[in-house]
Amino acid sequence: MAHEGRKVPDIEGFLKALGATATDVRVFLALVGARKYIGVRELSALTGLSEKGVRNSLRRLEEKGLVRVKEEGNKKVYRPVHIKEIVEMWKRELERKFSHLFSRP
Repeated sequence: MAHEGRKVPDIEGFLKALGATATDVRVFLALVGARKYIGVRELSALTGLSEKGVRNSLRRLEEKGLVRVKEEGNKKVYRPVHIKEIVEMWKRELERKFSHLFSRP
């Protein structure tokens, strides 16, 4: 897929390789589209998911290091990590999964 003369990484593929669910991918892509820190209620409106579903996805994404969280007043707001960080995570995961292929007996 091309975008302004550049190849766009397969973000969905990278996220799934890191164990993200389809719902997690949906929430992550909504965060990318927002281009700012946003809260659960706004993400729920953007994705059509329940607030509980959004919270569950955000928890999983946070555990995987795929989102940044900060406190704004009495609520948490979220933004995605940069795609370069995701690529690095994906590379480390592949190295971990396939390291046995490169080890010597």
